[in-house]
Amino acid sequence: MTELFDISAIEVADTFDVVLEHPKTKEPILVGGTEVTNEDGETTNVGGVPMSVTVYGPGSKQFKAAKSAQSNRNMKRARASGGRVETTADEEAADAAAFLSTITVSLNNFTYKGLPTDARDTFRALYLDRKMGWITDQVNNQAGDWGRFTKAAQSS
Repeated sequence: MTELFDISAIEVADTFDVVLEHPKTKEPILVGGTEVTNEDGETTNVGGVPMSVTVYGPGSKQFKAAKSAQSNRNMKRARASGGRVETTADEEAADAAAFLSTITVSLNNFTYKGLPTDARDTFRALYLDRKMGWITDQVNNQAGDWGRFTKAAQSS
């Protein structure tokens, strides 16, 4: 008889660190290392630790609650507008910031305007800052990716 594979071996973790990449170079942003300038005059950090954002993933209670709250806000808007869901860019940005700030655990190895690195108001302000939209995009793009929360992804 063939031994069956226990699918629970692919269980996902609740959190994951989104390592921030420089918006131009796409290289991880490191702090605490040695600054090196290449022939193009671009500076990189060698030997430092990565800046990252710890987020709850799609298998966590916190992520599910944030998704539910987001759906409830959308349904409320639809009911208020007679079934039409028309949102402005500002409303969409606020909704995304509300969702992301709810699933964010901490900012790691960096600060944002001197605010606490583990406070929901800080996360919301960061995600609403249009000039920091590259962080919002990176966190948003990785937070819903189940593969990033697998134990294999955690150890790589």
